[in-house]
Amino acid sequence: MVGGATVVAGATVVAGATVVAGAGPAVVVVGAGGAVAVVVDAVSEQAASRVAARTSRVGARRRGILRAVTMAHLDRFLPAYQQRSVHCRAIDAPPAGAVAAVRRLDLRDVRGLRPLLAARALPGVVFGRLARAAGGMPGRAGGGMLDIALRFGFELLADEPHALVLGYVGQPWRPAGGRTARFGGPVGFVGFDEPGYVRVAAEFRAVPDGGGCILCTETRVAATDARSARRFGRYWSVIAPFGGLLRRSMLAAAARGVA
Repeated sequence: MVGGATVVAGATVVAGATVVAGAGPAVVVVGAGGAVAVVVDAVSEQAASRVAARTSRVGARRRGILRAVTMAHLDRFLPAYQQRSVHCRAIDAPPAGAVAAVRRLDLRDVRGLRPLLAARALPGVVFGRLARAAGGMPGRAGGGMLDIALRFGFELLADEPHALVLGYVGQPWRPAGGRTARFGGPVGFVGFDEPGYVRVAAEFRAVPDGGGCILCTETRVAATDARSARRFGRYWSVIAPFGGLLRRSMLAAAARGVA
């Protein structure tokens, strides 16, 4: 215990939360308020197994549901990657309702979006591009998340009742935002290999959990060459914590949207 929080292999878990191990090098933390966080690469497989043994009281059904959240589309679109971020939340709605809430998510519904985007140190041009796509600065004007993402340079890779997948190819580490490459759908995304870029795929997926569901979002990033991998790696090391806060804020907004 450190200051009322539990430290698990370098990952700090807020006091009062329950730690549930998933398969592989990841830990699932279920908070008292229903929030679920997946800490990826926080512990070794052996440590995760030990945590699972100590937390059997949480129940086999809950652990089975959490392990069932497999991002099947990402395994097809971007099976190999350098960076990965996963976040989940329990939502009192059926899976289709939760994913529908993500589709219609308004920027004004995402609490703290403006400071989180600023904290991520997004290049000014990119921030301005996002603001113009939304019709104004985030927090002042609304805009559907999906519509804004498509105007921002993302492309739709899959759109199903229980899953939504977006893809992006660009140079986000550059001071002015760099170039965005159009790839022409799922086949073009998988086959894109021009040096100097990273491919980003983000999936939102919901699976049933009792009368509600578990809504997860996973983002994977793969560079097209070693130099781009190094450049993006440095960028990721700075923005990843703030990106995680942003994704959790989006999941919370989706939960409020179905309430």
